Amino acid sequence: MEGTGENMFCSNCGCELQDGWSVCPNCGMRIEEEGRTSQMNVGTNQYDPNSVQMQGQPLRSQPPQKPSSGGLSGWKKWLLIVVGIAVLTVIVGFVVYKVESKLSDNRRDADKTVETTEATEQEDTQVSTGQDTEVTTESVVSEESDDTKAPYSADMVVDSNISTQVQCEGYTAVYHLPHINYEGDACGNVNEQIEKLGKNYMNEDGNVCIGIGYKWAVYGDILSLLVSVDFDWDATEYTIYNINLKKDVMLSEDDLLGAVNLDISAYESAVRNALDQYFWSLYGEDNKSDEALNETYNQTIADSNIKDAVPYINKDGVLCVSAKIYSIAGANYYYHMVEVQELEDSCTFSGESAEYDSNANVDYSANEIQTSDDYILPNSDSEYISDSDLDGLTADECRLALNEIYARHGRKFNDPDYRAYFNSKSWYNGTIDPDDFDDTALFNKYEIANRDYIIDYEKRMGYK
Repeated sequence: MEGTGENMFCSNCGCELQDGWSVCPNCGMRIEEEGRTSQMNVGTNQYDPNSVQMQGQPLRSQPPQKPSSGGLSGWKKWLLIVVGIAVLTVIVGFVVYKVESKLSDNRRDADKTVETTEATEQEDTQVSTGQDTEVTTESVVSEESDDTKAPYSADMVVDSNISTQVQCEGYTAVYHLPHINYEGDACGNVNEQIEKLGKNYMNEDGNVCIGIGYKWAVYGDILSLLVSVDFDWDATEYTIYNINLKKDVMLSEDDLLGAVNLDISAYESAVRNALDQYFWSLYGEDNKSDEALNETYNQTIADSNIKDAVPYINKDGVLCVSAKIYSIAGANYYYHMVEVQELEDSCTFSGESAEYDSNANVDYSANEIQTSDDYILPNSDSEYISDSDLDGLTADECRLALNEIYARHGRKFNDPDYRAYFNSKSWYNGTIDPDDFDDTALFNKYEIANRDYIIDYEKRMGYK
């Protein structure tokens, strides 16, 4: 290099420039004449800031750098973009968070306002109705609010306004229809059913229903109501209603057993034992070897008969059933009230309809049945009878001859015709209710045999 020559460098980045360049290839700086910096050759007295002079070493020029395409390198640009996006994300997230927080606060304030309003309304309801604010999931009405109902009382069941007496030919039919004197949908429904039942029987052609009565008991919150319907063929049928007064619902058999803490298997076993004891109390333990009697016994304790039995609670706090007791005399079976199991508690209230005398104002002159003191079969209690003793008797007289055996021992009769007939006999003294009469215990061997013989004769003659 000649001593008079000089190298030109960029005043911005120090890159060596060539003559004619108007832009620095390294930093992009526009080159003006004042932007060019000369580097004196060694031996000059000028100072070059981009040159370093070491002792004992010649002055060296700044090596040329690789030209760039712009003001910022590529990685710097991407770094700035990433940082910008991150900052923007943070800002947006913060704004969203503040907005959501504000909305959440507004919702909480609204909920508190609604709760406060509902609480105020509920307190107002308390003041007007006296109800507690606690509401269970089982019912809109709480357990405490049930206490606001009328308390149970001795006049919870009374005669309904359709109870009446009807004068029939030869007797007076007396109908005591119960009315549950307690508020509630369940009690109202039962009252409607009983009214329909009564009207059906009272309007029945021939007036075969000679009387209706009822019994009831309150055990805890359970009302058991038994309605009895007496017919003129010396039979009684029962309709039973069990109601949970507190919950205002009718109780099924399972519901009632659950209320008295008795499972179904234990209940059925207890019913079978009760029917067994009741049957043999009627017919006598000594007759267990009787083949015909054992057939009726097996019918009485059969599973189907046990399932048909209807449970209820009587006034003494005893679980009872209305069940069929099969018979070898008269009808195939009669319904009986049988005690099954004594419960833990006692009944708080109970009652029943008034006793009625359907024999009142009977005009016996209209009755074609004989009224003399003679027996139809004078020796039915002391000798065996035969067809010759029964031939010539009408179907009604055969039936009277059968009941004559019972009447000798003081059995009462629900049938008004039988009652009128035997009341006209000087030898008759009715002292034993039909449900309490035990023929097998009272009859002697002649009477038992003659009872069965007459029943067989009636079947052969088509009377039954």
